[in-house]
Amino acid sequence: MKRLPTRRELEVLAYLSRGLTRQMTADAMSLASGTVDQHAWEARMKLRAKNDTHACCEALRRGLIT
Repeated sequence: MKRLPTRRELEVLAYLSRGLTRQMTADAMSLASGTVDQHAWEARMKLRAKNDTHACCEALRRGLIT
């Protein structure tokens, strides 16, 4: 069974897809930067993406984020 990224992981990708850095994303979401790193990593693994940009593109292509 394929696992999709969680709501929180997709929220991180949505911020990253808009050009925010991980630190800016952490600040906007009131999270530690390490937590954002973990969410981004988990989303990449679930989307089988090579990097954050690839993960954002995959999430957009699949309609998971706007």
